[in-house]
Amino acid sequence: MLATLINNMGGSSKLFLPLYFLEHYRLGYAHIGLLMGVYGLGSFVGAYFSGSLSDRFAAHRLTCLLLAGSGVISLLFSTPLPLALFPALLLLAGLADGGFRPGNMRLTLEPCNPTQRPTGQGQLRMATNLGGALGGISGGLLASIGFHWLFLAQGAASLIGAAWMAYSYHHESPPPRQAPSAAVDEAGNSPWADKPFLLFIAGQLLALTVFDQIYGTLGLFLREHYQLGPQWVGYLFTLNCLMVVGLQLPIAHRVGHWGLTRSSHAGVVCVGAAFLVLNLGHGAPWALASMAVLTAGEMLMSPTWAAILMLRSEGRQRG
Repeated sequence: MLATLINNMGGSSKLFLPLYFLEHYRLGYAHIGLLMGVYGLGSFVGAYFSGSLSDRFAAHRLTCLLLAGSGVISLLFSTPLPLALFPALLLLAGLADGGFRPGNMRLTLEPCNPTQRPTGQGQLRMATNLGGALGGISGGLLASIGFHWLFLAQGAASLIGAAWMAYSYHHESPPPRQAPSAAVDEAGNSPWADKPFLLFIAGQLLALTVFDQIYGTLGLFLREHYQLGPQWVGYLFTLNCLMVVGLQLPIAHRVGHWGLTRSSHAGVVCVGAAFLVLNLGHGAPWALASMAVLTAGEMLMSPTWAAILMLRSEGRQRG
């Protein structure tokens, strides 16, 4: 978790890449979208294959290697590269960043017993969001001085995080790796053959399709309908991070008492209600209220889904 905190404190440089392409390479929005799509594709592929590889290799070594790779690529971004190199570098950056997350969650949750896993996931989210809150501030300041400083800071933070992870597991025994059961595998009971699990993933996809509007259409809505400047997007994300830091752990503790199914359903309802709140009024107070409701839903869904995933994958292809 400390490695996650250090990495996120680096400035969240990937969030500034579109502005970097616009200001330094004078690219149009369509080209910027394509480049960021390459990064997204890399994240998608990296998450799946890294998770699968963690069933076969030590998760702490794989995760450490991917975090170090992300740091090296960030350092390369700080140099005056020709534009033609960015598609390949962004694909590699996505593979590293996306691949880091499954192993990182596995390292956090596998040492916990089932009743402790919502709390463990809550602690990981606290570290992630505390680092994100600090990184957002530092990233904005560094970007205003020069984008190369932002990428240098992110690269250094990722490499320091990787070094800390390597040091920690060198001096401590890595958490036990949950190997797939041979009997289960012979029966063909893989995640792809588990229909209830696939329905669960499909439900997540629908809920996250709504939730992820905060990264795109929310900013446009605030600008066009609330007449709020772009700084309000930053204010809302700061509120999101601070709420997670302050409230995620108590909520994760209560999830065990409320029940996984009930907590999951309540979280999805909150996410949908958050966007309805935007239509009840006009102005900054309604935007803040919407983000508060949305964050409440996020804090209910995230530890619940992680606990369900860990329970469902006992003795199976967890990665």
